[in-house]
Amino acid sequence: MFYFLIIFVTGIIMLIAGRLNGNDFLFGIGIGLAAVSVAKMIQYAVLFKTKDAARDYMVASCDERNLFIAGRASKLTIQITSLAGLAAVIAFGAAGYEDYSILTAVIVCFISVLYLAVYFVVSRKY
Repeated sequence: MFYFLIIFVTGIIMLIAGRLNGNDFLFGIGIGLAAVSVAKMIQYAVLFKTKDAARDYMVASCDERNLFIAGRASKLTIQITSLAGLAAVIAFGAAGYEDYSILTAVIVCFISVLYLAVYFVVSRKY
């Protein structure tokens, strides 16, 4: 809950700074952070209302089947993101937007290298 409170305060600060400076991007990010943090605080307040509900949640989150599903979902997400990024690289290149194509290619490469680095760190740890 403390983590989400910090995110909420950060979101409110960004929201106010964006509004005062006329920066719509900062304003939008601030609204998003504040809204998500409020939603997560409400979710945790409901989940941990009683000791039985909290125990059931903790058991479900540590269940081997759920951990396997989360791992598969993570792997598929990185694959879909990489394929979508590569399709964007091709589309930007075909449309003549070379700068966007190169930027997207660099981002896809960074995400792939980051995934490999995290995979090797986690595989050595466990």
